[in-house]
Amino acid sequence: MAEAPATDNAAEEPKKKKKLPKTMIIVLAVTMIEAVVFFVVFKMVGGGPEAAHGEDSHVIEGEAASQPVGTAEIQLVKSFKVPNDKSGRMYIYDMDVSIVVATDDLELAQGLVDSRAADIADRLARVVRSAPHQMLWEDDLRALRQQVHAGLAEIADDEDLVKRILIPRFVPMRSD
Repeated sequence: MAEAPATDNAAEEPKKKKKLPKTMIIVLAVTMIEAVVFFVVFKMVGGGPEAAHGEDSHVIEGEAASQPVGTAEIQLVKSFKVPNDKSGRMYIYDMDVSIVVATDDLELAQGLVDSRAADIADRLARVVRSAPHQMLWEDDLRALRQQVHAGLAEIADDEDLVKRILIPRFVPMRSD
């Protein structure tokens, strides 16, 4: 009888080894079924790619209805010199500034530039004089353009009149 329990222990050991692979197979099967279900659900719920639209025109439909017929440039100042000493050294900035307006608003904008030229020049000078050094040394002068645009919108009482600010020439000169 002492031998009988020894054979029972020998028979139980292989059963323990067989349970581990069955458990792994069940876990892997459930994981694969979940993956397939998630894939199918996301494919059915998620739509296909949407049409990409450009800023001013739609690729498929053609020109956007809200796009203005055309634009025109108006020069605000030419060879305008403004000092700035915010960097610790005195610089004089020599610049040209123009604006882009819709052709429908060309006469209104030209009249505004002609009648308020001194106010526009004063606002532009205030913006440049109070600008920090980092803003005046940006590659694209984005912050300066935004401040000039805000100043012109305040003068014109119309935020949509000026479409863009152009600064074709911006030359910093040390005045030491």
